[in-house]
Amino acid sequence: MYNFKKRLVSLTSAAMLVMTGFNVLGMQVTSYAEEAKKPIVSQKAKGWTFGIYLCGQNLEAINSNSTADLMEILKADVPEGFSKDNNIIVETGGCLAWHFKEEYSKYLMEEKGLSEAEVDQVIPEEIDSKKLSQYKINFEHEYTTDEESTQTIPTLEFIKDIADYDPAMLEDFADEDLDDELDSNTAGKEGDTVVGDKEDDTVKYANMGDEYFLNAFLEDLDKEFPAEHMALDLWNHGGGITGGVCYDEYTDDPITLLELKKVLKNRVDNGYDKLDIIGYDACLMSSYESWVGLSAYAKIGVGSLTSEPGDGWYYTPFIEDLGANYTKEDYTPAKFAASIVDAYGEYYKFDGVLMQQTWDEYLEEQEENEGEDIDIKAIFNNARKNAVVKEESAVSGNKEDVNEDVKEETETSRPYDEEFLEGAEIALAPAMLTSVDLEKVALSAVKFNSFGEDLFKAYADNEGVTSIFEKATEDGVIEFGAEIVDVTKLFEAVETVAPERIENLKDSSNPYHEIAATSYQNLLDNMDELKESISAGLINSYNGWESNTFYNTLAMSIFVPDQMADNDIAIFNANEYPLVSVSSAYARLAYLYASNIKMEDIKNIPCNPQYGYDVASGVFNVNVTEEEAMTINSLDSFTYVNYSGKNYLLNTHSVYPGEDMILAMLYGDVDNLDDIRYETSLEIKPIDKYYSIGDKTPINAEIIDETYDEKDPYSGEFHYLYILGMLNGKEGEFYFQKDDNGKYVFDRFYEYSFGELEEESQEEKTKRIKSVIRNIKDEDVDLIPIEEDDGVTELKVGDVINLEIREAKEAKFMTWGTGEVKENITYTMSKDYTISEADLKEGVYTDYDEENNASKVNYKKYSPTFGENAISADDVNIALGYSRYIGYDEETDEELYQADGRVYNVGRIKSFATGKIKVEKEEFELTGEAITPKVTFEGNKFVEGKDFEVTYENNIGIGKAKAIVKPLGDLEIVGERTVEFNIVKAKVTVAGKEKTVYVTVYVKQPKQVKVKSVKNNKKKAFTIKWKKVKGASGYVVKYARNKKFTKGKKVRMIKNIKKTSLTLKKLKKNKNYFVKVRAYTLDKNGKKVYGNWSEVKKIKIKK
Repeated sequence: MYNFKKRLVSLTSAAMLVMTGFNVLGMQVTSYAEEAKKPIVSQKAKGWTFGIYLCGQNLEAINSNSTADLMEILKADVPEGFSKDNNIIVETGGCLAWHFKEEYSKYLMEEKGLSEAEVDQVIPEEIDSKKLSQYKINFEHEYTTDEESTQTIPTLEFIKDIADYDPAMLEDFADEDLDDELDSNTAGKEGDTVVGDKEDDTVKYANMGDEYFLNAFLEDLDKEFPAEHMALDLWNHGGGITGGVCYDEYTDDPITLLELKKVLKNRVDNGYDKLDIIGYDACLMSSYESWVGLSAYAKIGVGSLTSEPGDGWYYTPFIEDLGANYTKEDYTPAKFAASIVDAYGEYYKFDGVLMQQTWDEYLEEQEENEGEDIDIKAIFNNARKNAVVKEESAVSGNKEDVNEDVKEETETSRPYDEEFLEGAEIALAPAMLTSVDLEKVALSAVKFNSFGEDLFKAYADNEGVTSIFEKATEDGVIEFGAEIVDVTKLFEAVETVAPERIENLKDSSNPYHEIAATSYQNLLDNMDELKESISAGLINSYNGWESNTFYNTLAMSIFVPDQMADNDIAIFNANEYPLVSVSSAYARLAYLYASNIKMEDIKNIPCNPQYGYDVASGVFNVNVTEEEAMTINSLDSFTYVNYSGKNYLLNTHSVYPGEDMILAMLYGDVDNLDDIRYETSLEIKPIDKYYSIGDKTPINAEIIDETYDEKDPYSGEFHYLYILGMLNGKEGEFYFQKDDNGKYVFDRFYEYSFGELEEESQEEKTKRIKSVIRNIKDEDVDLIPIEEDDGVTELKVGDVINLEIREAKEAKFMTWGTGEVKENITYTMSKDYTISEADLKEGVYTDYDEENNASKVNYKKYSPTFGENAISADDVNIALGYSRYIGYDEETDEELYQADGRVYNVGRIKSFATGKIKVEKEEFELTGEAITPKVTFEGNKFVEGKDFEVTYENNIGIGKAKAIVKPLGDLEIVGERTVEFNIVKAKVTVAGKEKTVYVTVYVKQPKQVKVKSVKNNKKKAFTIKWKKVKGASGYVVKYARNKKFTKGKKVRMIKNIKKTSLTLKKLKKNKNYFVKVRAYTLDKNGKKVYGNWSEVKKIKIKK
C-alpha cells in the first residue's frame, strides 16, 4: 500500500518546517528527494566537460579580455589525448566585436612561427558578433604546413551557430566607431541561424541573457559532450544577487539567480547529476543566498566577493593542473576548484604574475616617457595576459585550507618603487576568489534562518537594527547600488551593536524592547556556531592582499537593503528577494526595514482581508494583497459542525504566505514566476457529512484528496483520512486509505516517540537537513525521526481504538498559539472501539507508485467501521481570517498576535446565494415616476433593511428594469443579486375598449459609454479612459477579478461630469482585472437614471 507517511505534509510544508524551525506537535513529517530517471546518453568522456558560457560584452569588444582567456587556455601544456578525454566547450555571444582571430593569429605567427596560410587553416574565421556560436578547444588540431607535413596545434574549433541577433537591434548598434569592426567580425559566414521558423512569430533571436540559450547550452553539454565530471563557467560582468550575470551587450539582459536556478532545476529534473562545479568568472557573484540556492544543482561553487579585475580568472595553470591530474581517482571536484582559486591567487598576489608583467610595462613606459607622469592605474587596467606561461608558474591546486600563505605578501628581488606599489595595491589588493562546498554551506541555512528570526524580532528595537544595517553597510559594502555587504561584516555589526542595545534597553518600559533584548542575546549566543557552519563549507579562498578590507572574512556577500535604494532595488526587495533569501524572516525584515516600517507599527499597517463565496462551487475564500501578505503570518480556516446542541471543530487549514518562497529558494521551483509570490488566498469547501466512530459524536478527521498535476513536480495522488488518536492506549496518528467504493480502510498507525527527538545525534540531524536541501539521492530521511518499522500496518481482533474529538464552546476564528484556543477547545477521545471479527473488510483500492502510475490492489484486513453522517448546511459554520505576530508578553510567556476573522453559517450563505428572489409582479405600467416593487426571498428567510437592501436600475422608462439586491452583514460575502421586471406602456379602458395612453416622460436615459483605453502605466494600477456622454450627471466605474464581476468587485462613483478617466490602485501584480463604465442622469426627484454598461475590458497588471 502507498506510503502515506511520505506525504503527510507536502514538500513545501516540510521545507517550511525545517527552514522556520517550527515543530508541529503530533505531526510526523517526512521529506523525500525523489530521483529522476537517468537519461540515456552517449559514451561519457572519462575526464571533464568544462562549459564556458562566454558573454563577451564590452570586456571583449574594447579590451579583448575574452580572447585573452581563450588564449590562456590554448597556451596550457596538457598531455597528449587530453582533448579526447576532456571537452572544453565555449559558447560565444553578447559582444559587439570579437578579436580572437586577430590576436591568436598574431601569437601563432610571432611566437609559434606559423605562416599566414597556415594560420588560416587553424583559424578560418573570426568569431561572429552577429550570432551565438559554439566552439570546442582542441589541443591537437591538425593542419598542413607549408612544407605539406601534418602538424598539431591548439585552437578553437567551430561546432555550430546557435542563433542570430535581431537585425533591427544590430542596426541600432552599428555606430561609426564600430562599423569597421562589426563588418570584419561578420565576414565569411553566409545565411542566418535562428531558433524557430522565420515565417513564424516564435523566432528566438540571440540573447545570452535569456535563460532559453543557457538551457540549450547545458542540453548540448549533457547530450553531445557527456563526461564523468561537468563544470559550468559563466563568463562576463556580474551584478551580484540583485543583478545577475552574463549581461548581453545588445540587450543588456542578464541571467538572474532565479533564471539560473530554473535552468539548473530543469536539468536535474531531466535526470542529470548535479554539476560538479558552477563558477562565475564575473564580479560580485560569491553570495551566501546564491550558494545555498544552487546547492540543489551543483556540488562546488567558485566566485568572487568583490569586483574581479578585467583579466578575471587565470586559466593556464588550472587547465594544466586538470591535465596532469584528471585520470587520478583522488582528483576530486573540490581539488579542481581549489586549483582555480590558487591560480587566481598566483596571478593577482603581491609579486604575482600580473604584478611582474605590469612592472615590466611600467619600466618601458618610464623609458619612453622620461620626465612625464605615468598613469599606473591605466597600465594595470589595460594589462594583457600575453606572458608565455612557464612551467614553474603552474600550481598544484590541491590545497583545501582557507587563508594559506599564497595570500601573504612575499619578499621579492624586484625594486618596486613607491609610486608603483601604491598603484598595484589599488588595482590588485581587493581581488578575491573562493571555492565553496555548496552542500556544506547549505547546511548552515537552518542556523541562518534562526539568525533571521532573531534579527526580525530584534527589529522591535528599530534604532538598534537600523544601526546594525548601517554599520554593516559602512564597514562591508561591496558595491554601492547593489545593496550587498560582506556577510562577515553583517555578523560583526551584530556583535558590536547588540551588547550596546541590550544595555540601553534594560530599563525601558516599552514591552517591544524586552523582545528585542532577548533576541539580541540569542543572536550573540548563536553567532559563533553560525559562522563556523558557513566556514565549514569553504574549500579554498584567495582573499587578496592583507590591506584588503575583506581579507579575514567568509568571502561571500548578503543582501542588506537601503532605505534610500533606487526603484529597481526596491522592486527586487519586494518581489524577488523573498524567492532567493535563505530566511523568510530575514526577507520580511528586509522589506519592512527598506520601507521604513517599524515592528511596533506592524499592528497599525492596514490589513483588509476580502472574504468571498463562489456560488457555483460553494467554496469560501479569504484574500489579502501581496503587501498585506508580507506582514502576516498565516491565513486560516476552521470548520465547525453543530451536533446535539454542541459545536465540534472538524478540521483546520492554513496558508503561510512565505511558503512558496521557501520552496522556490530550496528547489528552484520557478517555472512560472508569476505564480511564485506571497500566497494571498485560502479556499475552503464546506463539508456535507462528518465521520464518527461508535456513536455519532463528530471526530476530528482531516480528509486528504490530492490529485496529481504534471505541472507540479511535488503533487501526487493521495486519498486518505488522517486522524489523531490512540491505539491500545498509545498516542499517535492514524491513516485510512480510501478504497474504490469511497470507504476508508485502515492503512497504518504511527506511535509518537518524542523521547527519540532528544536522543537524535548531530549526524542524524545533519542527514535530515541534507535531505530537505535536496541532496539528489534515493534516500528516505525523516524530519522528525520515527523509524519506518515503528508503524502498525495491521489491526487485530481485540485492538482498542480511540479517536480525537475537539469540542468548541463556540464556532469562532482563533489564532493558533494563543490562550483563546485553550479556552475554546476541549480535547477528548471517543469511546473505546474494540476491533472484532465483524470489522474484517474486503475490497479494492487504487495504489499509486512513485510516478503516480495507478494499479488495483485487493485487500482483506480489519478496520473500524466509521459512521458517515449526513449534515445540514445549517449546522456547519466556517471561520476564516488572518493572524500576524506583533510581540511577546513576558508576564504570560505568550506571543502576541493580531487577527481578523469572520464566521459564516453555510446554510444561511447558501440560501441567500441560491434562494429564489421575486418581485411583487413581473410587469408594471409606465407612470413617469420611478417604479420600486417590493423584493422578497422565497420563504421570507431574509428581511429587507436587516439582511439586504435594494436599489433599482432603468426603472422609469419602458423596457427591462432591475432590482439589485445588496446583501448586508455576513451576507456581503455572497455579492449582489438581481431580479428583472418589465415596464410597459400604460393602458386605459374607454367605452369597454382597452386603449393605450402615452405618458410623456421627460427623463432621458444616457447613452452607453464608449471606453477609449485601459492601460497599466503605473505600478499595481491601471487607468481607464472613456468618451464623454452628453447630458450625463456622472459616471460609475465597476471593476473585479472575474468577468461576472463577483470576485473582488469594487465600484467607484464619479460626480465630476468633466472627468472622463480614473486610475485604480493597490491591485495585484500579474492578475487579470475586468472593468466597465456607465453614465447616469438625475430625474426630477434627484434619483439616478442609469445608462447601459460599456463593453467589459480586460487588463493584466504586469507592473
